[in-house]
Amino acid sequence: MEMIVIFTAVHGAYEVAKNCFNAIDSVVAVPFLHYIGDDFSPGDDSDWYMAEQGFIRRDGNLIGERIYYHCKELGATESPNLGLSMGHAFDVARLYGAEALLLVESDVVVQPGLVDAFREAHNAHGPTTGAVAPLYTEVGGDTITTYGGMGGNIPQKLGIDLGTKIGSWDQTEIRTDILEWTHTACLWIPKSTLDRPEIQPDPDFGLYYCDHDLSYQIMQAGLDVIVTDRAVAGHSRNAASTGIKWPKQIDRDMAELSAKQQLYTKWDI
Repeated sequence: MEMIVIFTAVHGAYEVAKNCFNAIDSVVAVPFLHYIGDDFSPGDDSDWYMAEQGFIRRDGNLIGERIYYHCKELGATESPNLGLSMGHAFDVARLYGAEALLLVESDVVVQPGLVDAFREAHNAHGPTTGAVAPLYTEVGGDTITTYGGMGGNIPQKLGIDLGTKIGSWDQTEIRTDILEWTHTACLWIPKSTLDRPEIQPDPDFGLYYCDHDLSYQIMQAGLDVIVTDRAVAGHSRNAASTGIKWPKQIDRDMAELSAKQQLYTKWDI
């Protein structure tokens, strides 16, 4: 069985990340390597993340390994560095010839069957699959809050309204649909996409709109960003990390606006 590389960017908020890591250890198919990219967390948080590295066991069996690194090892001097750190994960997954790179943000709790659902969606959609996103609920919730990061527009082929209880629709056949973009909160990047060197997270996008940029890169390469009705991830957005960098809401808003303008310029939108 081919290896899966998992990447989680962290910046503080280790209390939330505990749930994320526990879910990965419980439900992700094996074998896997889980890389923690620490983007200048406060000292106590960094100490906790560093202590989490090591071998991972399930029912007494070795199933994977958790590896910690700090963004300063990549040449960064201050946060945020999401594009840079995610790019490192792409490089690692390519180095290992991984089946896929699975992006899981620290405030995400993956649900059982996630990896098999991503594989099935890839096979169902075919060779143009560039990335696969899940349906999202709130952490601990059981109803759809977003589609692969997309909000109000219902993917036509899914035909499932926001607020629908997970699994309440007919699941005789797997449903997939193409998205205009998706969050990197939880995203399956298959080997066929990793094999395209022109697809690489842009280090100039430190945080905001890194997900849009990566989605556009995948689409420019002639591949599709899709969502599947079988994969589910809980995602309760955690503002602690951005609050460390930008304590004032107006500063966060300005940083997001600047990144949006940067995206529009890059892609001539």
